[in-house]
Order: sequence, then structure tokens, then C-alpha cells
Amino acid sequence: MASYCYDAWGKILSSSGDLAELNPLRYRGYVYDQETGFYYVESRYYDPAIRRFINADSTPSTGQNVSGSNMYAYCGNNPVSRVDDGGEFWNIVIGAGVGATVSGLISFASQAMENGLSNVNWARVGVSAAAGAISGGFAATGIKVNGQMAINGIIGAASSGIDTYLQSSGKASLGEYAKNIAVGAGIGLVGGRIGSDGTGIRHLSKSAGQAFKRIGNAVSHVSKSGIRSVAREVLKAGRYYYSQIATQAIRSGRAAIAPIITSNIPSAVYNFIGALRAS
Repeated sequence: MASYCYDAWGKILSSSGDLAELNPLRYRGYVYDQETGFYYVESRYYDPAIRRFINADSTPSTGQNVSGSNMYAYCGNNPVSRVDDGGEFWNIVIGAGVGATVSGLISFASQAMENGLSNVNWARVGVSAAAGAISGGFAATGIKVNGQMAINGIIGAASSGIDTYLQSSGKASLGEYAKNIAVGAGIGLVGGRIGSDGTGIRHLSKSAGQAFKRIGNAVSHVSKSGIRSVAREVLKAGRYYYSQIATQAIRSGRAAIAPIITSNIPSAVYNFIGALRAS
């Protein structure tokens, strides 16, 4: 067994137990390098002695005023209330929401222009929103431009085929399907190209694991600590994780919006031109 005592920044103050020196998982579950004293945090090394990452973040700014532009800062200089784990969960959720909203609105607006508000096909709006959610989710993972082009091309082809079926009530010819699928794939490729690299910022899946682990430990000791103590621990874990969700959702949303909207420009232009010609 092994036990450790840390300061707020992860510096080891004391350790005990037979496995204390062998255990690689230390502060917040990070992998600890015995030789350097650094923690490996997903994609970067963190030095608890200087309270900074030793290499810069891939994201120039997290949108948190001046402190958010410090690419070496750990936890926004507030490790007691925040976490700084690398990954993609919550920005995928935000990206999918932004993508679904933008694509759904484009479909709704173009149909309204072409056929009038009373004749909007909501199934087509739903297909566009679903395609936008998938595209936006991928864009928010930090995937590079080539990957986005490939994914958006596939999504564009598939959604155009479904849209053609819905618009024609299944009566479109093979030529119409081929044409619209090719156009959809092309628009997807262009959109992926101009959308730039994905946002690729932080997520909270590890925070959730930490919160549930904390709750599980409290429940497992209910006979020793009592129900009230367990309830307090569960409440603390819930409040902590909720605060992380709120902070990260704002940050991820800001970072996801620009590239996703940009990638939807070709689709919007094509749809609106088609609506204007039809009207």
C-alpha cells in the first residue's frame, strides 16, 4: 500500500508505504516521473515545483480573460477549485449542439424561403441538424483539417442522399441521387477545409471519474463514518463536478462556435442560392 500528502499544486510533501516509490499514479491520478519530478498530464508535462506546465498549450487562449491566454498556466492558477486534464468530452457535446443548431437553422431558413413557413419539412430539418451534430462533434475533438474534410465529405454525401429521398418522397431518379450526393460530398469537403483545425480543448470525463470515485469511497465506509458524513461527501462531489461542467461548457462553447459556423458557410450559400432560384 502507499499513501501521499500533497500541497494544492501537487507537490509531494510526504509519502509512506511499501509501494510509495513504485506507484506511478500520484496526484489526481497523473503519471509521476521519478527522475524529473514532473507529472504527465495527457499531452504535456506539469512541474508542481514551479506550478506550471513545461511546454505550451496547443490552444492559445481558453477565453478566460488574461489568465486564459497563459499557455503554461495550470488550472487557471486555481488548482483547489479546478482541474486541468487533457481530452475532448465536453467540447464534443458543445460542438455537437452548435453544429446541430447551425445546420438545422440553415435547412429551416432555406426551406422557408423556397416553400414558405407553412411548408417546411421538419424531417429534412432534423436530418440536417443530425448531420450538423455529428460534424460539429468531430470538429470539436481537435481533429486536423484533412480528417475534417474526409468526415464532412462522408456526412455531406449521406445527408444529401437522405434529404433527396425526403424532398422527393422517394420518387427521385438515380441521376438526381447521384448528383445531390456528389454535391453534398463536395460541400462537405470544402466546409471541412475552411473550418480549420478543431477546437481540441479540455474535457471533464476524468473529473467525473474522480467525483464518482470519491462518492464510492464514502459509500464503502458508511458503516464507519455514518450516513450523514457520506451524504456530505456526496454533496461536495456533486457541487465540485457541477462547477467544473459550468466552467468548461462556457469555455468549450466559445472555442467551438467559430470553426463550426465557418465550416457551414458553403452549405448555407448553396442552399440559399437554390432557394432563391426556386422562388
